[in-house]
Amino acid sequence: MGACRRRALFPGTFDPPTCGHREIIVKAAPLFDELIVAVAVNPGKRPLFTAKERVQMLERIAAPLGCVRAASYAGLTADFARAEGVQALVRGLRSCEDLAAERELALGNEALGSGLPTIFLLASGAGAQVRSHLVREMIAAGELEAAEAFVPEETRDLLRAFVTRRLRRAGGRRRARPPRRG
Repeated sequence: MGACRRRALFPGTFDPPTCGHREIIVKAAPLFDELIVAVAVNPGKRPLFTAKERVQMLERIAAPLGCVRAASYAGLTADFARAEGVQALVRGLRSCEDLAAERELALGNEALGSGLPTIFLLASGAGAQVRSHLVREMIAAGELEAAEAFVPEETRDLLRAFVTRRLRRAGGRRRARPPRRG
């Protein structure tokens, strides 16, 4: 009889990945033989970063953890989870306000995924209470340095490169303030 592999999926938009996302990945990784951190591609949303860029940032977070890999998918989370053969979904909670929305998603995914359970982990570290939306607003306002405080250190150079590339393409219309040195 073969060894049973415990596999889980941590889905999200990760636009961009925050310190809170990193905390959940680090907490979930030792609980499973494999953790797939998956960027959900939602055609109804206009992300700041491409799915490929978000996967690249997540790969930086996953690299030292060994059992974590990053991917992207379109469609229903339950369908992707079934295709990947995972036994559970992982979701992060920042507050009791998150619980109501996450409970609804969990029940939907459980119904669609033939009983696929969702495991909730609390994000409690520094910066864990910040949503990706706030980081995007800071970047849009030209406050790249302020935004960097809420993204994992291992992704900051990629974040800077992606933002700089967008500014060049846009002709510099929005000028992100360069990070202070020293």
